[in-house]
Amino acid sequence: MKSDTLKDQGQIRLIWLDILKGICMFFIVMSHSRPPLIYTWFYTPFFLAGFFFASGYTFSPKSNASTFLLHKLKTILLPYWAFGLINTALAHVADGDNIANRVKGLLLSINGKNDDLWFVMCLLSMQIIFYLLWRFVLESGEQNAFRWGGALSFILCAGGAVLVTFNVKLPFQFETALIMIPFMFMGYMWKKEVILLQSKNKSIVFAVCLIIYILFCMAAKNTVNIHGEQYSIFIVFIVQALLGVIVFVMCSQLIENKFGHAWIIRFLVFIGQNTFVYYAFQSKAIRLLDILWDRLHFGISDYIRNPIYAIICCIVLAIPAAIINRFFPFLLGRNFNHK
Repeated sequence: MKSDTLKDQGQIRLIWLDILKGICMFFIVMSHSRPPLIYTWFYTPFFLAGFFFASGYTFSPKSNASTFLLHKLKTILLPYWAFGLINTALAHVADGDNIANRVKGLLLSINGKNDDLWFVMCLLSMQIIFYLLWRFVLESGEQNAFRWGGALSFILCAGGAVLVTFNVKLPFQFETALIMIPFMFMGYMWKKEVILLQSKNKSIVFAVCLIIYILFCMAAKNTVNIHGEQYSIFIVFIVQALLGVIVFVMCSQLIENKFGHAWIIRFLVFIGQNTFVYYAFQSKAIRLLDILWDRLHFGISDYIRNPIYAIICCIVLAIPAAIINRFFPFLLGRNFNHK
């Protein structure tokens, strides 16, 4: 299937991929808004794995290692420090947090130690690991890539699980990056059309996969906190996450094909294009909503309040996202000449 595309700062974007990231970002906001336990059964196994899949799908090794690293410096490390320092200043003003400790947290990005932007550093570490995997294995041809790349991805994943089991916390979120490698590999192989679900009626295939996923989640009841390195039953998490990613990749493609021009889908695409801003500031928006909600004494069930929070947060955060895109695109690693 050839997806529609749109241009963003000189680059071609896939609409369905932005829809996928928008969906995952919405669930991240829900997960930080005191969700009912039953909700977490369904989205915590896959919503971060979906971002790692997207990273694999858009992975480009560039011409050499130095070009690759320079590209990551501009598109990941620069926004990481820009938003990290903004968050540091806000935390110091609002809560009196020690600036030196928070800057140290940004430098080392060790799990649980002033690492509010942990996901970004994890993404960078994972991409560097994956670049080495690509250079030594995936570059050799699609069949070898699928066979040996897949095997090595799961070996690295198992190594990360062992580190987590023994509570080993390494700089730059390294242990979590290892665990997420199979999802990046899956995205890379999907783009190469080595693993791609083809069907004359994708709606039926999607419906069947979704039903299986829901039944699996209801049976497993596996709540996951990737940042807390809490996976419940790890093998179950991996299976759920892989299945969940497949379901929501297909869901995103179907949404684009059937409803791609609806305003709510365009807004979802906007969220997907600005996940850096949403991820960096969603906790601030949620905190503000908590204050307003408590003062207004709304007596609404958490089953309703939780998605309402997520919707309001996504709308509110569109304001700083639009401003940054308009006036400070360099904070997002954009307006650079990508080759």
